[in-house]
Amino acid sequence: MAAANGKAYATIGTTLEYSKDGTSWTELTPIVTFPALGGDPEQIDVTDMSDEMQTFILGVQQMDGMEFTANYSPAKYKEVDDLSLQDLKYRLKLGRNGALGTAKWDGQHSVRITEGEVNGKLGMTIKCSNSTKVVVDVEPAA
Repeated sequence: MAAANGKAYATIGTTLEYSKDGTSWTELTPIVTFPALGGDPEQIDVTDMSDEMQTFILGVQQMDGMEFTANYSPAKYKEVDDLSLQDLKYRLKLGRNGALGTAKWDGQHSVRITEGEVNGKLGMTIKCSNSTKVVVDVEPAA
């Protein structure tokens, strides 16, 4: 199902999945937030004495650890933690069933319980360290 050409789209239905082999995917845990999918490249200064201002070319893309937040439950925490520090493949399906595309990368993750407060919910943060570039495919997920 192709996504309609709309002015904007909701995050409703977005899921974070993992795979050990890239063919069979399983939802890691329902997520509340996801990070930016990529980073800015470094700028390499190529200014010489003939330039009247600094000039640059793009260098290596920077990428901080990708942090996803989720609601905490002991069972979900254990499931996510049991998969931590393993080489996995990740897929973020945008919109319901990936109707708005997907982002994929390889890496590892860790999980921690977030801070709490009076009258607040318990949460957890899943931090993915990528070992490959995040590849975004705007076509609906298969």
